[in-house]
Amino acid sequence: MSRYLKLLKFLPGALVHGSRTTKKREFSFSSSYLQKSPERKAPHSKKLELQTEQVKATDRDLVEFLTREILEERRIQGQTEPPISVNDFSILYRGSEVELTKELNNECITVFFNVSKSVQRNGDDEKAPLRSKPKFEVLIRHGQTLLSIYCKFQSTAFESSEDMASHYPYTVPITKQQAVDIASKVYQIHEVSLFEHAWNERAYTIEASMIDMSLYQLLMEMLVEKGIDKKFAIKISDLATLHEHNSYIGFLENLSKFAVGLPQPIKIEE
Repeated sequence: MSRYLKLLKFLPGALVHGSRTTKKREFSFSSSYLQKSPERKAPHSKKLELQTEQVKATDRDLVEFLTREILEERRIQGQTEPPISVNDFSILYRGSEVELTKELNNECITVFFNVSKSVQRNGDDEKAPLRSKPKFEVLIRHGQTLLSIYCKFQSTAFESSEDMASHYPYTVPITKQQAVDIASKVYQIHEVSLFEHAWNERAYTIEASMIDMSLYQLLMEMLVEKGIDKKFAIKISDLATLHEHNSYIGFLENLSKFAVGLPQPIKIEE
């Protein structure tokens, strides 16, 4: 099934629009200020020469379909080089995982998320814009102690134009309570943990539903003060949507290689 990428441009002009004549999978982006790496021209795709007698008909049909799909996805891809930073966070990519890190007042703040299975359809409307909404972990390190706040996007996030707006509907400056209320419409805390030195599966974890509301409010204020506000949450989703689409193209390319069989490794004569 073909996928369609409908992109509102990253400033300055990182993403473009595309159209499909087949079943569409539209992606939704907000306008954001992601710093991208220096643009490089995408390498020309190499033609894969298949020896017909060595490839089964089913595999050949699969490769032909994947080739068309890859070319179309590349055509509408727009930005091929992923951003290297957002706000004051530097970005590191590890396969489907993304890590954002920054130093703030003698503490280290890291945000982790994985784009796998992060895009889902809403109901049966196949024309509805799709957006990656991965669960993300905010890790705050003080010395050797780490506070882990595991968050998830609201199921209704980005369904309204107000959610997608990058500005606040209040007169600036806004109060902490207003900032928390705005952020809470986009994401919520799911669970909280404390670790010594590093992650430990034996460490105590509590779900947000069991946390006193006053404590939950204070934790949300902490996140907002450290930059994890509505604007940043939207940028996380924008970044995840872009990386998910790039990862999908890579998946198609690897599936095509699998269908025809990987080349034998080069033997080095001693």
